[in-house]
Amino acid sequence: MVQQTPTAVWRQSSRVFDASLLDHCFEHRQRGKTFIEAAIQGTTEVAVPITFAILTTVAAFMPLLFVSGMMGKLITVVPAIVISLLVVSLIECLFILPAHLAQSKKRTEELRGIFGAIDQNRKRFSTFLDRFVSGPFLRALEFNLHNRYLSVAVGVAALVLTIGVVRGGVIKFTFMPEVEGDQISATIQMHQGVPIEETTRVVQSVESAAREVVAEFDRKASDERTILRGIYSLDGASAATGGPTGGDGSAATHLGSVSLLLTRSENRTVSTTDIRRAWQEKIGVYPGVRSLTLSSNLVRMGANIDVQLAHDDYAVLELASERLRTTLGEYPGVSDIEDTYAKGKRGLKLKLSDAGRSLGLTEANLARQVRSAFYGSEALRLQRRRNEVKVMVRYPDGDQPRLRHSVRNRHHSAADSGALSGAR
Repeated sequence: MVQQTPTAVWRQSSRVFDASLLDHCFEHRQRGKTFIEAAIQGTTEVAVPITFAILTTVAAFMPLLFVSGMMGKLITVVPAIVISLLVVSLIECLFILPAHLAQSKKRTEELRGIFGAIDQNRKRFSTFLDRFVSGPFLRALEFNLHNRYLSVAVGVAALVLTIGVVRGGVIKFTFMPEVEGDQISATIQMHQGVPIEETTRVVQSVESAAREVVAEFDRKASDERTILRGIYSLDGASAATGGPTGGDGSAATHLGSVSLLLTRSENRTVSTTDIRRAWQEKIGVYPGVRSLTLSSNLVRMGANIDVQLAHDDYAVLELASERLRTTLGEYPGVSDIEDTYAKGKRGLKLKLSDAGRSLGLTEANLARQVRSAFYGSEALRLQRRRNEVKVMVRYPDGDQPRLRHSVRNRHHSAADSGALSGAR
């Protein structure tokens, strides 16, 4: 796998620019000109193309400086480094390198010792290179010039072969390679509306599975040191995610998380990925769990397989989502399958009739009165030292109406016009 970094881009560009300048200066030296004349004329010939080549590269990287969001914070460093290095390379190529070439002097005495041996090898390589350029390379160049259509065909074939190798997966490309961390996080999502006790039961089962996996790897280890630093679990909340696209955690009764904190990778012989896979097999399938995903990467840029479904009918969408989850689960190596489709909590939609609107009753007033009948209404607030106490008015225990009954209760309009049953 080949990885391109900003420094690699700068090195490749600077080598091309320096080689172009050296070729032109060497050509003028071969014509019998002095070092100063060769440096000046060679630099003058390549100054314009090199300048425009660097400026176009800078213009190509410039838009990446204005990417917003968390991804922008990650990408901004790349154009900043590349542009800075290209500007420095331009100054070095047009001013510093020609100055060194102009101050060169022809050696009049032979070197001795280790430097003499190095100089002899340089001369042998220079002689071999001259023979190669004036011999096989020149003949190959003349052949390509006389058979230009064949040369174009070979180039097109090489391009097609390169595209096939890349598209076929022989040469892989990864925008953001996965980096293992020292923490494995299990995110649990139950169906919305489940009691917190049910979520706690699943979280405790997942935590017990993690301790069993750690104990198994500790028994296999050659030393007596454990691979576990600690376990952090949350009931009724999800832990904040890390990485450039991370965010804050959220709280709800159907959410839970378990984080397995491991020792540093250099202090253990087992990889984080092997521990995650063993933990995944130990967990298995829990009834009532909507999704359970495990992540061990230091930076996670998204799922490897991402399918988006859209339909006007939610019943069809739910059926298609379930069939897709089942089909993906049949493929070996596919795990942590989850979907974003959620049924949500059951509720009632209130709509005012024309009679209710004519009496001044609004949707907000109606919803407030229904909530007060079911949950209670705040009467006043008392300040007791540093604490604030709310006084709620509610029905006595056992006399609280059901939600559907509270909708049918008598509601008052803003004008206090008496009983109204204009909600349906």
